[in-house]
Amino acid sequence: MLLNLTNNKYLPSIYFIEKKRGVFIYNFLFLILLYFLLYGLKGCSYQKKDFSKQFPQYLPSTAEMCLSNNYCIALEVAKTKKQKALGLMGRPSLLENQGMLFIFSPPEKVSFWMYKTLASIDMIFVYKETVIAIEKNLQPCHNLPCSFYGPNLPLDAVIELASGEVERLNIHFGDKIRIRYF
Repeated sequence: MLLNLTNNKYLPSIYFIEKKRGVFIYNFLFLILLYFLLYGLKGCSYQKKDFSKQFPQYLPSTAEMCLSNNYCIALEVAKTKKQKALGLMGRPSLLENQGMLFIFSPPEKVSFWMYKTLASIDMIFVYKETVIAIEKNLQPCHNLPCSFYGPNLPLDAVIELASGEVERLNIHFGDKIRIRYF
């Protein structure tokens, strides 16, 4: 049976419904796109966070790192998840004898990046007061994606120092480092 649509009295209403459905879908997709542009991908595990109102952070120096020759360096201590996430973002270069300590209890595998940092740094990765890895002269990363740094081993502390401090202090893999808290 062949249906003749040219003389069908229902054709205009069917056409209107199809057109209305197309406009609805277009508007719905536009609203979804607009929402993501305004509010971001809230459910996405890799999202861009706006730390601009939260950094730079300056934490109190409540610990010190002491080397085998009893030379000690004051450390700001990042304890909370938020403090660890902000780290040295937005900070000018660290001074000699100054650093930041990240504590992990229980020990865990972690990695660090240089996103939105302003100055290059050295990182010392520590497990049970022993240096298990060192990353020197890490450069700031201003655009995503950024490189990640750290050993694929559990550790209980990471110390960030100004670039060149590891060389100046003669710190090597396997060295013992004491961390004392005030």
